[in-house]
Amino acid sequence: MRAILVEWMMHVSFEYRLKRDTFHLAVAVTDLYFSRCHHVAKNSLQLVGAAAMYMAAKIEEVQPLEVLKFAESTNGKYQSK
Repeated sequence: MRAILVEWMMHVSFEYRLKRDTFHLAVAVTDLYFSRCHHVAKNSLQLVGAAAMYMAAKIEEVQPLEVLKFAESTNGKYQSK
């Protein structure tokens, strides 16, 4: 499941032209979360990945994307409020 999630994160990073460092930091944050939280529901994996990408973009990007963009990348599965 991790491989599918990382592939999706790579696709989103490419689509929004994020830095490579942003992608790698997001994967590291995701791995750290999975190492601390052993029971992640299968339907929440994309949410974890999107949140990690948002946090990484806030750290690495000069002009980070809005959370709405990451919510849109889930094809309507999650919404920003």
